[in-house]
Amino acid sequence: MQVVRGIDFIAVNIPAGSMDEAHAFYGVKLGLPVDDPTDPDWREYDAGNVTICVVADNHPVDPGDSRRHGGGGVTIALAVADIAATLRQLEEQGVEVRFGPSEHRPCTIAGIRDPFGNDLYLHQRKDGTAG
Repeated sequence: MQVVRGIDFIAVNIPAGSMDEAHAFYGVKLGLPVDDPTDPDWREYDAGNVTICVVADNHPVDPGDSRRHGGGGVTIALAVADIAATLRQLEEQGVEVRFGPSEHRPCTIAGIRDPFGNDLYLHQRKDGTAG
């Protein structure tokens, strides 16, 4: 059974306090429109067919979780139709769940880890869209 519907966003992890420098690159130099420029630790840029989220390493994805983003690298958010069912299925197969599911205004998100230590997000949009 295919679990993934598409890629909802790519998260680029940056050091805390670097959002202005990140915006100078993604928003100014690359010319990507920013969705909400007011969050000091999370910005979403429209890259056409996928969103690029720039996330400071002190921003928790899950507000109840003390784990933070790493200070570098990229995390892929995989769109799923039913995050709870997907998590159950993956846990039964021995996949490490890092956090979640965590409810947010536009989505529900959970973190998993692949066998090589890479973090991935499972992402379910509340409006039912994907990709």
